[in-house]
Amino acid sequence: MNLAIIVVTYNPNIDDLRININTYINQSEFLVIVDNSDNFEKQKSIVESFNNYKNIHTISLKCNYGIAYAQNLGIKYAVDNGCEFFIEMDQDSQLPLDYVKNIYNSYVSLTNQGYKIAGIGPIAFNKNDNSLYHSRNTKSDLIEVEKTLSSGLFTTLEALKDVGFKDETLFIDLVDWEWCWRARSMGYRIFVNKDLRIPHLLGEGHKNFLLFSIGIPSPIRHYYQYRNSIIVSKLKYVPLEWKIKRFFIHLFKPIFYLLFFDRKLDRLRFIFYGIRDGFLNAKGKFNK
Repeated sequence: MNLAIIVVTYNPNIDDLRININTYINQSEFLVIVDNSDNFEKQKSIVESFNNYKNIHTISLKCNYGIAYAQNLGIKYAVDNGCEFFIEMDQDSQLPLDYVKNIYNSYVSLTNQGYKIAGIGPIAFNKNDNSLYHSRNTKSDLIEVEKTLSSGLFTTLEALKDVGFKDETLFIDLVDWEWCWRARSMGYRIFVNKDLRIPHLLGEGHKNFLLFSIGIPSPIRHYYQYRNSIIVSKLKYVPLEWKIKRFFIHLFKPIFYLLFFDRKLDRLRFIFYGIRDGFLNAKGKFNK
C-alpha cells in the first residue's frame, strides 16, 4: 500500500503538532508536511522539529497560500514519490491506533462491492466537549454522505485523476465540501466510517445559544465563509437544499455575532467584503 499522509500547517503550536503527528507517524511509510506559516520562527521550528524523521518530508511555502494549494502540492509530491493513496490531516487532529489500516480496509471493502470511491472520512468530534460534528445513527459502520471534512479523509490517485485536485481559488472554507460535491457529480461516492473518530476543533471553539451550537471563527474567516458560500452556490452540482439552508444561516448569523461575539465591527467588515467579492466572483486570498 503506497500511502502518504499529507499534513497542512499554519503557524502551529509546535509541541501540539509533534504530539498529533506522533499518533500516526508509524502508520505510514511516507508523510509530507506542507507549511503555510507566515511566521519565520514557526517555519524554522517545523523544519528543525521534523527534519530528523526519515519518513517525513517538509515543504515550507514561506507564506500562506491556502489549504487547497498546500494539500494539492503535498499530494503531487507524494505522487512523484510513487504514492497512490492519501490521507489529509489538519495540524490540530490526531489519528487513533490502526486508523490507516482500517480506513484502507474500508476502501477495499467498498470497491469490492462495486462502489466508485472518491473518499472515505472519519467521524470528527469536538475536542472540548466530545460532541460529534456529524452524528450518524445506523447499524452500518460505513455510511454514504454528500460531503465530509478533509481532516482524516482518505483519497486515491485514481479519483483525483478524474475529479481533479482541490479548488485553490477558494483558499480555505468549503474546499473539502466542494470537492466532495464535484466528485459525486461525476459518479463517485463519499463515505464515512463511524467507527473511526478523530478529535477536531473548528475555529476558536463554539458558543451555545438555546438549542444551537455556533462556531466561533476568527473575524477574517467570515470573509471566506460568506464569499465562498456565494461562489459555490453558483455551481450546478452543489445541492439546492444546501444552498437554501446556507442562505438562511448566513442571513441570521450576523445577529448572533453582534449580540454575543467579540470584535463585532471586524466581523461585520469581513462579512461585507465576503458578500461583495462573492457576487464579484473574486477568488484567492483576501485582498481589501
